[in-house]
Amino acid sequence: MRYLVIIFLLTLNGLVWLWGHDHLRSVGLPAPSLSTDASSERPNDAKAAKAAAEAAAETNGALAPDAAPVALVAPVTPVAPAPPSTPAASIATAKTPTSAVPPPFTNATSQSVMPASCWQARFWPAEAKSALLAALTRQADDVLWRLLPSQLDQRWVVINDGSGQALAQLKTRLRRAGLDYRDSKPPFPPGVIVGTFSTEGAANALLAELNARREQGFEVRQSRPDSLVWEVAIYAHTALDRDRLLAALDAIPRYDNGELRISDCPDKP
Repeated sequence: MRYLVIIFLLTLNGLVWLWGHDHLRSVGLPAPSLSTDASSERPNDAKAAKAAAEAAAETNGALAPDAAPVALVAPVTPVAPAPPSTPAASIATAKTPTSAVPPPFTNATSQSVMPASCWQARFWPAEAKSALLAALTRQADDVLWRLLPSQLDQRWVVINDGSGQALAQLKTRLRRAGLDYRDSKPPFPPGVIVGTFSTEGAANALLAELNARREQGFEVRQSRPDSLVWEVAIYAHTALDRDRLLAALDAIPRYDNGELRISDCPDKP
């Protein structure tokens, strides 16, 4: 029955629209007070549509008194729920391998009273560890010491291994150009070294400058790789006590046959 009423109302609404637009004049039903003014025609259409809508609402309310009013809204396309997020897989990062650094060695204990004065002597090569430990452990415990590993960074030089009169003339030109130089020593062949650098790139930059000056015979060589060396921190009450321990280490060759370097300790243990 409801569907018949709705069809009846829709048909009635359509007939009212045809009648209001003077489409039923041919059957003897002219439109009432038809005006050529478009502004007056549209309100009549709106009123007729409103009346039909109100009639349909009343009919629906009468047929379904318990039904809640339905709001006319545009249909909304349901949005599919987003799939559950998958936690990003953890990326294993390989740790950069580092060369094993040996621990420090000392004759100091937790009960030791550290003297106020501390000196640091350097450097001995990595292979001198056993000889250093043997010499240190033979000393009296009134002087405390620590054998410390240290790392020397790589070095690069620009060298010319010329000789004779050509080398003497080269030194003259370098002095005039304001470039510092020094005579090379073993393991390098006799010649002249211009500059010492921590990177190969910096050494190559100087080599390019020398080539631009039309200096021939220069090349870049590595004078030292990354090197493990040993330092000895000496804790003593007097410089005489310090020197007594250093004398026991004097027979052990130092790194690159360098001179013994002594300085104040940068910190205490």
